[in-house]
Amino acid sequence: MNLVPGDNFYPDNEAEFFNSGLNTRPEKKKILLFFLGGITFAEIGAIRFMNQDEKNTRYRFVIATTAIINGNRAVN
Repeated sequence: MNLVPGDNFYPDNEAEFFNSGLNTRPEKKKILLFFLGGITFAEIGAIRFMNQDEKNTRYRFVIATTAIINGNRAVN
């Protein structure tokens, strides 16, 4: 790092880094998705995919559910 011009900054802890202004990423808004009656593994996979999508820079989805259901349980 000494070869790069300018001041060097080494935070002692993570809180100091985030409070220093060096973290320029805006904090994502969290959206709570609550499924009454259950959610399928396919729906969980789709929501996880949306969380990892690079185009999704504004939101983070959090899942809450009463149950996780599969094909056998959905038919009963």
